[in-house]
Amino acid sequence: MPNNTWIPSKCANLVVGPTRWSSIGVISDIGLKNSERILQIGIIERIILDRVDGKNSISDIRKKISESGIQISDERILKVLTKLAFFGAINRPFTIDEGLQDVDKQATQSPRALPDQITIQTSYRLLSMWSQMSWLAHPVALLCLLFLGILSFISLLLSVPTALKTLTNCTWPQIIAGITFSLLWLSFTTIMHENSHAAFFHAYTKREPYLALSRLGIFIMPNTHMPGSHLMSTKQRFKTLIAGPLTSMVLAAAPVIFLLTTEIPLIKAIAATCIVLDSTLICLMFSPFPNTDGTRIIETIASVDQLHYVSYLFYSRRNHLRLPSGLPTPTRLVVQVTPALLLLAILFWSIIVIWAIRLIFHSGL
Repeated sequence: MPNNTWIPSKCANLVVGPTRWSSIGVISDIGLKNSERILQIGIIERIILDRVDGKNSISDIRKKISESGIQISDERILKVLTKLAFFGAINRPFTIDEGLQDVDKQATQSPRALPDQITIQTSYRLLSMWSQMSWLAHPVALLCLLFLGILSFISLLLSVPTALKTLTNCTWPQIIAGITFSLLWLSFTTIMHENSHAAFFHAYTKREPYLALSRLGIFIMPNTHMPGSHLMSTKQRFKTLIAGPLTSMVLAAAPVIFLLTTEIPLIKAIAATCIVLDSTLICLMFSPFPNTDGTRIIETIASVDQLHYVSYLFYSRRNHLRLPSGLPTPTRLVVQVTPALLLLAILFWSIIVIWAIRLIFHSGL
């Protein structure tokens, strides 16, 4: 066993993700390159790990930690580092005849899907397109995606009134055809959306993502499972999250072009239906509802894990959750204003629905 004279050093392949606030405190994810295992550590483990540099002994680490006002014993530091060494995050100063082989074997097994997720077979070509899309993560490609996405989204929103008026002049067979095709279009854009998330994740981590279905109550939603996403830097995670909506925004330009360039009633009906559906779903993506890309983006910027759940615990005082004064201001602010953001989102969608109904009836449907 290691002792107080041990000079610990980090494994050369160790990857340490940024800290974030959750319902249990400040946490971080750590992992090793070419290893599937992901470990979640708390603030004390992170403080200790950050001071491991291959030069300081246990006592030296304790002294450096005490300089920041945190008192911790050599024994606790030793226990934490021994545990990290057992899982390979710290170079092992020991060998064990039985046990380490099983631990190392488990490191080759990727984390399982979450309890509310149903994995999808990735042998289908459309579900594994991410492996050919990593080039999107290049800064130039991402900049082009951002420019085209914003331009397409503006065009999409401006075309919504025209699309609604077009639908009021459609026959029921045309509306049925539009709904049928728009659902097929939605399936395609959703697959491309999720593949974009997966492509960026793979480009930054070299880990393998896979597509899944997540249960949200009685609803089934597509989802990209990215084991180890919290090992990415804040910038990388932000880019990965924004890639999906940007892809959806770029693809939304297609029905706008068809609506503006064709005079065939059936094609116009299909394009108009797709525009209404695309604009609704893209706006939902950026709305601060649970399990949307918008919420995940806010969580990444503010370094919060499961924002709505944390905010609920904070205001209901469940588990006696408090926000430590040492948390960054953006983290504290976001947790506190989340209910207001949710109410504003509900108000926004109520206004949109009322506006759409008035526009349809005013057009004489």
